[in-house]
Amino acid sequence: QRAFGSLFVTQYTLFKSMIGGVSWGEVADPLLSVSMIYFGIFIAYITFVLFSVLNIVTGVFVDSAIQVGNRDRGILVDKQKKNQDAITVHLLTLLEEIDEDRSGEISTEELFEALKKDHIMSYFNALQIETR
Repeated sequence: QRAFGSLFVTQYTLFKSMIGGVSWGEVADPLLSVSMIYFGIFIAYITFVLFSVLNIVTGVFVDSAIQVGNRDRGILVDKQKKNQDAITVHLLTLLEEIDEDRSGEISTEELFEALKKDHIMSYFNALQIETR
């Protein structure tokens, strides 16, 4: 009677059983003495709600993790693109420096002279361009 005396009290008892206001075992034990069917329905309710809530919470966490992972991949791609753009700018600047006569073409002599300079060799090595 105390836990299931009316529809409102029953709903309140079910609510308390789900949020930890009262142990569901304490509520289930009196039902077992009343009817095995009521006990089974109560256990089915607790099981269904518990697994539903766990499934929803797990889904939220998994979805959040996937979104973070996608953002990280996007950031990584953007960073790689910016890095490639910076390398391109530096390489073009270096090639302009090698083209001493500003003809728009690098002659063999200009290249060999440039390769004698330490800063040009260092940059080629940093780009993993074999010069030998």
